[in-house]
Amino acid sequence: MTNRLRLLPGLVNAHCHLDSTDMAGLFLPPTVFTDWLKQMNATKPGWSRTDYSESWRRGARMLLGTGTNTVGDIEAVPELLHPRMLSKCHCGNSLGSKHQTPCEKG
Repeated sequence: MTNRLRLLPGLVNAHCHLDSTDMAGLFLPPTVFTDWLKQMNATKPGWSRTDYSESWRRGARMLLGTGTNTVGDIEAVPELLHPRMLSKCHCGNSLGSKHQTPCEKG
């Protein structure tokens, strides 16, 4: 009898939006991607800091439950992150935005 257990490294999710986890299923599938973005952006102002925080935590638990231990989280509310996380994060901006993120402020 052979041992059927396998040890795998943790999975990596290179791009996600943990704080938007609870928006899954709120909108009908669009025919155009930009229509979906418009729906997301119209919904965000109605969310409280608590809504984003709870959504982030649910998303993180979902990732951990699937064996994911490294994540590239694109964060709309960086204030939710622990200060130590902000000091170690990479805040690259490929879109050329002039807005500073907390990471860029040092």
